[in-house]
Amino acid sequence: MLIASDGESTPQATPECVISAIEFLEESLSEKVILLDFGGDILEEYERYCSYSGQPRVRDRFFVELTRRQADVSKVRKVEITPTWDGSYEEVPADLRDFDPSDHKFIASAVADGFRSPIINCVDSDWSHAGDKLGAEGISVIELCPECLKKSIVRQ
Repeated sequence: MLIASDGESTPQATPECVISAIEFLEESLSEKVILLDFGGDILEEYERYCSYSGQPRVRDRFFVELTRRQADVSKVRKVEITPTWDGSYEEVPADLRDFDPSDHKFIASAVADGFRSPIINCVDSDWSHAGDKLGAEGISVIELCPECLKKSIVRQ
């Protein structure tokens, strides 16, 4: 989601997808409650792709605002996720342990939140490929750019 919003790092993202990502990030800051973990693993992941400058990219501004608001319970809900020795989390169901390890924090957070919060995706086809497994575990994924996933899947 964050990466697709700049339109440069994800060549499969159409201009419409980039706009959808930007609009979703902006809407998230103004109207939604964002799910984070108490340990800071999600923010740490975002930090890998964002700058504290907040400029010039939308994802940087989102990251800075989210960092500033992380203690505001009207904007952010935090859950406890439990790291394991192998780099995963106790909350990740056994059937999803083979999923991209860097995404385990998002799965664990969705589970820890009682499956109330969907995972939002733009162009990462892993989420689409694992849709049945995720659904069987009660985890919902909103695909903002399904047309871009198809392009990504075809290229593999």
